[in-house]
Amino acid sequence: MSRHPIKLTPEDKLILESYMTLAEGLGSYLGESYEVILHSLADLEHSVIMISGGAHSGRTKGSPITDLGLSLISEIEEHPETDHLNYFNKDESGADIKSCTIVIRGANHKPIGFLCINCYLGTPLDTILRGLMPPGESSAAASLEESFAGDTASLISSTLRSAREQVFRDPTVSAGNINKEIVSLMYEKGIFNLKDAVNEVAHQMHISKNTVYMHLRNIQK
Repeated sequence: MSRHPIKLTPEDKLILESYMTLAEGLGSYLGESYEVILHSLADLEHSVIMISGGAHSGRTKGSPITDLGLSLISEIEEHPETDHLNYFNKDESGADIKSCTIVIRGANHKPIGFLCINCYLGTPLDTILRGLMPPGESSAAASLEESFAGDTASLISSTLRSAREQVFRDPTVSAGNINKEIVSLMYEKGIFNLKDAVNEVAHQMHISKNTVYMHLRNIQK
């Protein structure tokens, strides 16, 4: 390959390492119909430094950059504002792919890598649906609740409602310990890391701030 590789600074290497976690998480989340590939521009002949999701293309760690990747480097040189490219493609077997290549920038805003996401459009429907369904008990993935609140008060309200439901379902919690257990559950969920959370929790629970602080001191002990 004729194009010269980019020399990475220690900061650049740390940035690429952080994207390895992102690539792994995306591949795990998107499932078998997607392939997530992380490229380093430090070695174009062995640019692939991680692949996650479905390994559809047959590439492995250490594979070279693609011809389109080389073209994108030229495109960035001519148009430095280029940050990503969405396109449709086909692999070696002729399978249809929807792709996105995202430019990773390091020190001084220079391109140091690419994060490529390939959606294989011919993936069987049952495979896609399997990735969308809640995991079975034997699965390593967890089924969790998450609140998508628009503001802090709504987030606290949602968490408080969930904590109350959990406490009221537990017959071992005495009437005198209900508020303490609710505050304890909210503490475990990290609610009190939010600014003014004590005031808002006290307001929504109709108890005093001092009572909330008392429960928190006992929990922390």
